[in-house]
Amino acid sequence: MIGGSYFGNTQWMAALSKPPELKAIAPMITWSDPDDGLWTRGGAIELGITAPWSLMHGADTLMRRHRTDLDGLVSSITGLVQELDGLATAGSGKLPAGMFPAFARHDLP
Repeated sequence: MIGGSYFGNTQWMAALSKPPELKAIAPMITWSDPDDGLWTRGGAIELGITAPWSLMHGADTLMRRHRTDLDGLVSSITGLVQELDGLATAGSGKLPAGMFPAFARHDLP
């Protein structure tokens, strides 16, 4: 396997499961410890990177959901951008016991 950033992390995750088919990995521009820093830190979900990354990917979900409703699309994307803007000051202040509140408000997976 080879790749950078997210794809570098997927290699580390695959290596942790030790499949017999995996012979080598070449992760680039990614974290060296898959259990500490990218998606998790000390076993807890790392909201500082997962929340904005996931919200940005939520834009695709919203575009598909509102593909025939321009007003709905503009409204939902505007709300998503407001969520992203608010992460710096209030994003981690409401630690979820389940789904991250911003995902629930926009019905994002």
